[in-house]
Amino acid sequence: MKEFAHVSAGGTCTAPGCASPIQELDHITPWPAGHTTPANLQGLCTWHHHRKHDNYTATRDPDGTSHWTTPTGRHYTTRPFEY
Repeated sequence: MKEFAHVSAGGTCTAPGCASPIQELDHITPWPAGHTTPANLQGLCTWHHHRKHDNYTATRDPDGTSHWTTPTGRHYTTRPFEY
């Protein structure tokens, strides 16, 4: 699953606008409510991983599109890496 998360993200953080390498994997739907499956994992840099747990919200569509909402209500979208 770890390799799948890296490959599907192109090796870079899946947060909007970030080009840092993946350093940590994160459950999109927090464990234990969200199971550890490829569809529920995303690769993040350390900074974005901590921001998500502060009070950002991240969700993912079935096609792999990620949506991030900031604490101030701004919404950002990222699409899966295309090879």
